[in-house]
Amino acid sequence: MKPTSTTAQGVATPRPQPSRTKTIIRNLPIRDLLGNRAQYLSICVPLYNASIKGDWEAARDILNKHQDLDLVGYAISENYDTALHIAASAKSSKQIEKFVNLVDKMTKEQLELKNDNDNTAFCLAAAGGNVKTVMTMLQKNGTLGDIPGSNGMMPLYMASLFGKHEMVNYLYDKSREMHGDCWTDKNRSWVLQKCVEADQYVSRWPLLAKSGILLGVLARKPDAFKGIKPHFIWRIICPILALIHVKVGPSEKATDAMELLKIIWSEIVKLSKDEISGIIRGPADLPTNSGKEKEDVEQLLGSILENVAKMPTRIHNLWSRRQGDQEVKGVNQTFSSRVLFVAAEMGNTEFLVELIRQYPDLIWKTNDNEQTIFHVAISHRHEGIYNLLHEIGSMKDMITPMKDRKGNNMLHLVGKCAKKKRLQVISGVALQMQRELLWFKEVEGMIPPSYRERKNNDGLTPHELFSKEHKDLLASGEK
Repeated sequence: MKPTSTTAQGVATPRPQPSRTKTIIRNLPIRDLLGNRAQYLSICVPLYNASIKGDWEAARDILNKHQDLDLVGYAISENYDTALHIAASAKSSKQIEKFVNLVDKMTKEQLELKNDNDNTAFCLAAAGGNVKTVMTMLQKNGTLGDIPGSNGMMPLYMASLFGKHEMVNYLYDKSREMHGDCWTDKNRSWVLQKCVEADQYVSRWPLLAKSGILLGVLARKPDAFKGIKPHFIWRIICPILALIHVKVGPSEKATDAMELLKIIWSEIVKLSKDEISGIIRGPADLPTNSGKEKEDVEQLLGSILENVAKMPTRIHNLWSRRQGDQEVKGVNQTFSSRVLFVAAEMGNTEFLVELIRQYPDLIWKTNDNEQTIFHVAISHRHEGIYNLLHEIGSMKDMITPMKDRKGNNMLHLVGKCAKKKRLQVISGVALQMQRELLWFKEVEGMIPPSYRERKNNDGLTPHELFSKEHKDLLASGEK
């Protein structure tokens, strides 16, 4: 029973309970100098300027002049930065390296002080790539690498976020390859993701691959897979599709990206079919509504609410359940981050070959527009992916006739003018038009003859669509 008290009117009321909100104690430096303007101007500003410049002699003079204050533990900026915070965030230089003599004057506890952004000086040095500064700090306090900074970001993550490769390598080794109580699968995956985005590949954590995050990053990096010879790509897919036996020719050493992809994908393919589908599909896109649609929905909801209030409760509940079911069924989710089709749009042939090598049925997957990777490759004029059709034998005869949601077959898709970026691969309008014609003729020879005159949902044949889409390009070439 809760304790009560009696009011002047004799009414028993619950006594106020003590707050159980957990108080977070922040490890901030001493801030006394910030409230005294005279001290701020005479001590903080000169020490700040010396720190940002890496002027150790000037800083040492200030520290010696005020030995009674132990200034190394004081905040000297409104962001609660210490002198070491300021120096650690400065661009690495010989002067800054000399300035870390300041560390010798600090205790282990003072090295752990955080500024108002919740960052230690060590975090800032890691983000800035100041390796010698970081090494000096760790010699004094070996736990600094395990102290998270702003938003829970580990120093190693900060280094990877800003693409500081040398720092990442150093801190990765010092973190015992991300082992320890401070490390979780979540913050490990953050580090790995940023490393891959910065073309730095760490492959010691294959179990983290099952989230699919790294797969999505690799799908967007076709240049990272260029270490494999093209003729080898076409050969390795054949045995996996169990069509013919071929001899694999000599190959260049696989890139780091390919080695990482093999580790990631070999873990993912061990999962169930539904789990694999979920990973390669990725998260659903956020729903978007036009202004008119939102207005119509609001008016409809207002009308419904007026009438629902008049319904008996049981009828109301039944109606609500049915409406909810219908709404769920009516939602058309889209998944623009599907890794297969991101890779197809980017022309990441080697990436797709490796995925198909271990999971051949991926060639049948379609995107939100009911297009296969080959349809997407044709739309974006990626020859490497399109040429895989020649490697899958008779299965291509079942893929090439497939239509998308708008009734377009492959010939319709190549009939649409290529994006400007792809056209400009070749200079000169005449050559661009010639390349478009060659593409059209190639695909025309690939699809069954009966599909060459099929109309799409707009009532256009592939030839009609080609003429319409290339009208401006043709006119420019005739000038």
